[in-house]
Amino acid sequence: MSVVYKKEVLDNGLVSAEVYDDKFKTFRIIVRMIVPLDKERVPLSMLALDILTMSNRKYPEREDFVLALTELYNGGINSGGMILGDCYVHSVSMSCLCDEYTIGKEKISDKAADMLLDTLFDPLLEDGHFSQKYFEICRGEMLDDIAAMINNKRRYAALLSKKHIYEGEPNSISPFDYKELIENTTVEAVTEAYRKLLSSAYYIVSVTGGSSGSEAGSKIREKIKALERRPVFNGKFRSPSPLKKEVRFAEAETEAKQAQLIMAYKPENYNEYSSKLFATMLGSYPMSKLFMNVREKLSLCYYCDAVISDVKATVIISSGLDIGNLDKARAEINKQIEALANGDFTDEELNAAKLHLADAYLSNYDSKMDIETWYFYQFIRGSSDSPEDKGGKIMALTRQDVMDAARSYKLDTVFVMKPGNGGE
Repeated sequence: MSVVYKKEVLDNGLVSAEVYDDKFKTFRIIVRMIVPLDKERVPLSMLALDILTMSNRKYPEREDFVLALTELYNGGINSGGMILGDCYVHSVSMSCLCDEYTIGKEKISDKAADMLLDTLFDPLLEDGHFSQKYFEICRGEMLDDIAAMINNKRRYAALLSKKHIYEGEPNSISPFDYKELIENTTVEAVTEAYRKLLSSAYYIVSVTGGSSGSEAGSKIREKIKALERRPVFNGKFRSPSPLKKEVRFAEAETEAKQAQLIMAYKPENYNEYSSKLFATMLGSYPMSKLFMNVREKLSLCYYCDAVISDVKATVIISSGLDIGNLDKARAEINKQIEALANGDFTDEELNAAKLHLADAYLSNYDSKMDIETWYFYQFIRGSSDSPEDKGGKIMALTRQDVMDAARSYKLDTVFVMKPGNGGE
């Protein structure tokens, strides 16, 4: 793979990251702004970034803004965000064609950088505040998204379960906690949240794809350096969730025909590699213990899988099932964990899971976004391992490593979302 990764930690909470791969004909710049997870400030900042990507002072009308991006060979600007441990990662990204592939080799990377800078730091303001029109549009879309989450019962159950799995931790926050805040906020409050975000965020500026993005990335970083900033995030991403002294049992009701069972397990001792292999063998690929036994062999559920949160050191098993199978499914899930702890698996199962993980790591080379995200996650772990490096470490794991990981994980929380109103 012709991939070059460079990382530099600059002064005052600013990190530069570059991932170059000459097979890509486009490049992508992403500016991440990281702050502590707070249900009062973060939602307003999320709304502010949505408004930013609607227009800017140079292109005040949405139509002109989109046209300007189209002229950059169909460039695009997007906002996003995610909870990561006990912090929130805001992001604004710009995608653009590399200069060497434009007609006449026009240097559009510089224009792309200017467009992103204008969007981030020179927004459309009316009397010192965001446009009321775009504020109303973006607030309405955010509230629609929150309302729609209830219709996806699997996602809804996952959000509700976090209240109990991460009780007392910032990670327990869900969109339902700030729905009322967004309903009642003002354009003035959102504008102020935007200004506080710029001055208090921990920034990571990443460029990925073809080489044209290097100068554009430098231009973005120089602008951020010039800001008056006091980052409030301390740069510590990992925040393992403590194992409860007693298992927490909780439930809720919703209008649905099937139940949702969520079981969270937390380790006494966490190891990234053995924990990931354990979670994969348990329920993260088609030949896993949960899929082959709980779903296929015993038909106790419609789906049953396991995912691992590295930053929270937590394995969460989710299952959709008929309420009458609840107790049987719980017992069988624990039985499969016990099987892994006792070494009740074949060498073929072990090797298949290793190869699945190693191949999954290599698939990150398939897109600019994936390979950039890969190195972002390596950075937060204090690593710069390539997908090959990680795959090699997985392949070196032994049967005993899986057994030790399985024995380390203990049941922490059981959450059930039951059908209400007769399941209608």
